[in-house]
Amino acid sequence: MRKTIVSTALLLTALSASSVAQTCKYDSIKATAPAERFITQEDGTILDANTGLEWMACIYGMSYENGTCVGTARDMGSWSEALMLRDEVNGEEVAGYTDWRLPNVKELASIVEYACFGPAIDLSVFPETPSAPFWTNTPDADEINSGEIRARIIDFTYGTEDFTSTGERTYVRFVRTP
Repeated sequence: MRKTIVSTALLLTALSASSVAQTCKYDSIKATAPAERFITQEDGTILDANTGLEWMACIYGMSYENGTCVGTARDMGSWSEALMLRDEVNGEEVAGYTDWRLPNVKELASIVEYACFGPAIDLSVFPETPSAPFWTNTPDADEINSGEIRARIIDFTYGTEDFTSTGERTYVRFVRTP
């Protein structure tokens, strides 16, 4: 009996570990956000040569050290909390800048790597990005008159655009226009 429990526990551990590994299919799907398009800077920002946008390399709650993101990612309890967080981040002058903001849905979708999933982003460019939804500053216009306010998100599990209730817990990655 004990051997069965231990074997089952080991199998479940192996399965859960494999489910968190990113999968990329560059051999059959052309890269949509190739690493060559991004310029990683020493201050922990990433310049997108295609869009001209400058991204924080790390999601909110983590800091950039020696080419990677360290610390604990912090998900926001609501859309309004994520929107107001901008003032706090700008007060900290992250990377020396005070004009960080939540990206709109098109901006955030521009860094999705559709050749990958789990997460759908190039981890060599944006390290430690979880397979999870991220807030944008875009409200869900389809339901604007329904009485419920919803916001557009990008879910980096598969790179899908969706909407969610503004009270959901979701991650944040800030952007600026240099």
